[in-house]
Amino acid sequence: TSIAAGLAFCYILTVTEPPRRDSGAKPEGVDIILKQPEYIALVVNNVSIGLVFTGGLVAGTLVLINELNATPQEMSIYFIVTAAIHGIINFALLPAAMKRYGTPFPAMIAVAIIAVLATICLCFEFAYSSIVSLCVFMILTSTVLPIFMTSANIICGEYALRYTKNARTVVLGMARSAFNVGQMLGPILAVALLSWDKIAWFVGIMLITLPTWLLWYYFHHKAIRMREENDNKTEDKTIDIVEN
Repeated sequence: TSIAAGLAFCYILTVTEPPRRDSGAKPEGVDIILKQPEYIALVVNNVSIGLVFTGGLVAGTLVLINELNATPQEMSIYFIVTAAIHGIINFALLPAAMKRYGTPFPAMIAVAIIAVLATICLCFEFAYSSIVSLCVFMILTSTVLPIFMTSANIICGEYALRYTKNARTVVLGMARSAFNVGQMLGPILAVALLSWDKIAWFVGIMLITLPTWLLWYYFHHKAIRMREENDNKTEDKTIDIVEN
């Protein structure tokens, strides 16, 4: 994969990108989207997902080593299996939810429930009885990561189209920057919480991630309801005008 990535990078360097028709267009509406509660909530949620991303890597490594003296081989297997499951979730669960419901939120609800249940299990000693059980529960707590990351990118693009013009890159960039902030803080938070108690990270990150996601869920669907109400009012007015 490294060789393939290197060849792809070399090829990209030799290709001249064709000019875009909107390359000279000025972004409009950025100030408007920054006032939208659903976009602000998405940005805040991205910070928490960034925490999960890097903090989870550090926390998983420390817990496996400190609690069960995991070997480098066992650690490698844990990360490989985690990546594989994340890939399956992204390429199976998310597309299925989008195809059936037209939105990624049902998939997000499913993985949120799984992660909460797994976090509760990690509060009890039976979860630490073997390296297999510990890895299973930690992987389940991380299932929010692929779905939440990809869903945020999808919906952020929708927000950009709805509230701005020629500013999709700016809107996505700001949301991505929030994710990067979370990535920077993740390892610090993981070490701080784990230095207090082995379950502190899992409980702490869930108490951060779940409320921020619920906040985003609330404002996203509130905006949808408001648009539907406005559309219905506009339709009623049109009917009245036609009838009169």
